[in-house]
Amino acid sequence: MAHPTTQTEKTVVGLADRGGEAPFRIASVLPAVFALVSIFIFCLWTEHDGGFAAEQWLPGALALLGLLLASLGSDRARANLRAARVPLLLFGLYTLWSYASIIWAQVRGDALDGANRTLLYLCVFALFSGLPLSERLRVLLISAWGITLAILGCVAVGFAAAAPGPMGHFVEGRLASPISYPDANVAVLLSAFLPLLVLASRREAHILLRATAGGASAILVGLALLGQSRGSLFALSLALVLCLIVSRNLLRFLVHVGLVAVAVAPAVPDLLHVYTAVVNGRGYASTLTTGVEWLGASGFIAAALFAVTGIVDLRIQIGAETCDRICRVLLVISAAALLVGAATLFAFGHPITRARTAWHDFATNKKASAQTLHLASGLGTSRYDVWRIALDEFADHPVGGVGADNYIVGYLQQRRTGETARYPESTELRALSETGVIGGVLFFSFLVLAFRRALLAARRTATPSAALACVAGFGYWFFHSSIDWFWEFPALTAPAFALLGIAGASLAEGGIERAAPRLRAGVIRTVSRAGAVALAVAATGALLLPWLAVRQTDQALALGRTNPTRAYALLRDAGRLNPLSETPPLAEATLAANAGDRARERRALLAALRRNRWDWYAYMMLGIIAGREHHLAVSRVYIARARRLSPLDQVALYAQQRLDRGSPMTEHEVGQVLLLETRNLRGVTQR
Repeated sequence: MAHPTTQTEKTVVGLADRGGEAPFRIASVLPAVFALVSIFIFCLWTEHDGGFAAEQWLPGALALLGLLLASLGSDRARANLRAARVPLLLFGLYTLWSYASIIWAQVRGDALDGANRTLLYLCVFALFSGLPLSERLRVLLISAWGITLAILGCVAVGFAAAAPGPMGHFVEGRLASPISYPDANVAVLLSAFLPLLVLASRREAHILLRATAGGASAILVGLALLGQSRGSLFALSLALVLCLIVSRNLLRFLVHVGLVAVAVAPAVPDLLHVYTAVVNGRGYASTLTTGVEWLGASGFIAAALFAVTGIVDLRIQIGAETCDRICRVLLVISAAALLVGAATLFAFGHPITRARTAWHDFATNKKASAQTLHLASGLGTSRYDVWRIALDEFADHPVGGVGADNYIVGYLQQRRTGETARYPESTELRALSETGVIGGVLFFSFLVLAFRRALLAARRTATPSAALACVAGFGYWFFHSSIDWFWEFPALTAPAFALLGIAGASLAEGGIERAAPRLRAGVIRTVSRAGAVALAVAATGALLLPWLAVRQTDQALALGRTNPTRAYALLRDAGRLNPLSETPPLAEATLAANAGDRARERRALLAALRRNRWDWYAYMMLGIIAGREHHLAVSRVYIARARRLSPLDQVALYAQQRLDRGSPMTEHEVGQVLLLETRNLRGVTQR
């Protein structure tokens, strides 16, 4: 986009002409440095369980906020942000509404966490919407992100193959590393697969980049097969259809999809067999080793195929008419395949009957046999229950929702299964159930306008562009996050909004969009700058104070046995830094229980309930204390309250049964039961 030359730019150009090139070079390289640092943070989150823990995502959010504020020093960045002013305004208002939901939220500490996470994604979208990046740099950044994820996945599988058993690497037969939630692990891999595939199909790309990106894309698909996510089949299918619709060079895209399919196909049986070996507990090491070998082979095959295709691509150019004919033939073949598939479905049962069975399995959470491959295990899932409750909460609180990240309060009271879902497991239902109609309108309007800009950028040239790669990656995230709880994983959602911002920014950089006029000097400009500074300070405080509180809580837990006095002091400070969170007093209760100080434990639990009166665990532990002190009537009241807040919780039920038998549980026994319930879980699934 053309920008008026400022006096500063004239000075820089003049210095460059006289040999003083350093200022110009520094100014031009800073956007690339900011983008690379952001990509590094995304990959670091991926390696650390998706950045799910506050210890991980809060400092990363502060760093990204700092990068955004630093980037505002660039005239071109500010011009790009003015071009994206409407979606940015909508996302900003949605973020403010999320913070406002703290007022009516039942658990205000959780609402603060949810609003802060939304602020993180706003910062990411704004940063990448504003950074003035060239098309070449966009291609390199997206490629670096995808290739790094493939490397991280290979390292994780390598450690799993070298381990004596699947524990810590697989969950119920599915790869759960580097992210311990298998579906999120698959999603982060496939979010990068389609962007890499699009970039590897570019005629303009260097042969080495095409081969590397092609090999990495095949490896990402192979790694995703080890995770066996049923939702990924739905999301990937829709994302491929989206690419076919948006791409202006259909034949080129289909050819490169075919190359990946050819490279991965020989590895599929061995990769899927790993699930069976883990579940059966036999042949884990040899089966996984074979799968790893095939994974590497598929990567090399894909790299070779993409390299050869790239060489041929430079020497042979197919005319538009020939491309149209080939595409028509492919469409006919696809239609024939669909007809054959439909006939096959009729042969194995009436479609309506099959649909009714599938719906019954979905609504009743019917579980397939553990020996059945997870990808073929049907639609049995707890999501029906999760989504039912989310819709009920939206119906009960239509205007403002229940508050950011406050879904779990109603879920625990209304669930019909023994599973625990902390989040609505859908980006759309999260917006509606937790922020109501107002939040939903703001968020969905932002998505529509931002995605429209990305589509315009992706469609402006027939050549596969970085914008098309961004649309593909964001599309996959959107489709899969519609049926899973990916909003809570910064390693997944932050790159998705970065891709959305990169695609839209190419419109402003390409001169297709016109930036909004600058504010004239005067009162309005001064007020706007003062408001921006105030928002920056508020955003910094909103992220910094909870992070410091989390750090001090972790330090206190580490010092609990060796220096309890210092630990309690740290927890008091943590409670002051984040007065909305019940975590510091709960941590104090844990330390006091370990030390046998029931008086302090009781005070800490009561303090936790003053911050979150919906915490069934605090009530249950107060009941345990009262039971140990032979105040059985008081104990029954507390445990009954815990059971009302979470009727299906087995620990509270067992505590009540023990109390009725006249043998109250101890704090140690509660800990043992909790460990027993979560012995096969780790990371985010244990939280």
